[in-house]
Amino acid sequence: MALFPENFDLVDHLVGNRSPLCGLAFPRAWLTALGVSFDESLEVCEDWDLLLRIAPFCGVAVSHLVTSHYRYHGLGDARSGHSDIAWEVAKRTVIDKVNSKPLLLPAGSVNKLRSERELLGALEARLTVLESDLTRSLAHLGATQAELAMSRAVMEEFRHSRSWRVTAPLRGLGDAARRLGLLKARSSVPRSSEGQAADQPEFAAAQQTVPVEYFETLYADNPDPWGFETEWYEERKYALTIDSLPKKRYRRAFEPGCGIGVLTATLATRCDSVISVDCVARAVRQAQDRVQGMAWVEVREMTVPDQWPEGSFDLIVISELARYFGDDDLGQLIDRTILSLKHGADLVLVHHRPHGAVPQSAEAVHGAFAARGELVRLGSYTQPEFLLDVLARAGQPAFE
Repeated sequence: MALFPENFDLVDHLVGNRSPLCGLAFPRAWLTALGVSFDESLEVCEDWDLLLRIAPFCGVAVSHLVTSHYRYHGLGDARSGHSDIAWEVAKRTVIDKVNSKPLLLPAGSVNKLRSERELLGALEARLTVLESDLTRSLAHLGATQAELAMSRAVMEEFRHSRSWRVTAPLRGLGDAARRLGLLKARSSVPRSSEGQAADQPEFAAAQQTVPVEYFETLYADNPDPWGFETEWYEERKYALTIDSLPKKRYRRAFEPGCGIGVLTATLATRCDSVISVDCVARAVRQAQDRVQGMAWVEVREMTVPDQWPEGSFDLIVISELARYFGDDDLGQLIDRTILSLKHGADLVLVHHRPHGAVPQSAEAVHGAFAARGELVRLGSYTQPEFLLDVLARAGQPAFE
């Protein structure tokens, strides 16, 4: 970066001296007529002071020819021979002198000052938002650290207990079984009303979409086959899903595959309007009962991706749905999702990671979405049990 700018700008010189005195030339007649000379009371900055007093009257013509050489060696000159305090006093004196009188500015200065003021206003507004976000983040961090410290204390106490030592052999057997694939996370497998694992046909081999009849059979036997209301896995996953939303509030959100509406009810607290759909009539009725009294939430019976609500959305949440689609339906789901997202709108994907007997894995689903050029990834959260990704539709939001 050049030490001095190529073009002279008086507005810039109000911030600091940008020109060496030997690079400037003023008519002697103007100096005499105006009675302008160096202010010998200044220890430093006397050239800057002279420039600010004479340039508004004479103007400054720029020549790109080399007319002089300006050198300083760092020893014995004004930069090193005076203290920082002397420099600050001199600078303040110069600015106070200029500020005490009307100032003539050259043509073009108004646009420059307006532009700088608009930029300053935008930066101040952004700073307010960042300060607010920082305050919330610090509060959340403090609460999380307190919870973590408590959890560590409880775990440490538990690990030193007699029961922990006695059951160590059983835990070893359990870990070995998990490594061999003999045990699966309970929430990844739908349950019957008696708590037994429901039969899972092998859909993965044919890469076919799981038919609606399969889900209808599950809900006919158990009103909450995945434990949406009772499982810690679901409760924790929903909390992290809501916390991952980049914006404080959304105007219109869409949740396909809402099940019995547990996530829907929480999502509604962050949105002005929510449309949630599911392919199973019994699940839809339970979801409608759950959000009764929330007039801004609409739950419909609808089979995506063949059916889709009209309009666009600034938030779409796809939770534990896309793994059940074959390749063709997954591609259609991605297409319809992108077309329904406004520019700048957010998309949250969260799916269980153990593959199981379903057509898609969480990694395959999220990778297929992320591969589309219309989407950009804002963040990702990976756990052994599930994968959570936050993406956004590329482009600037339209003015509303």
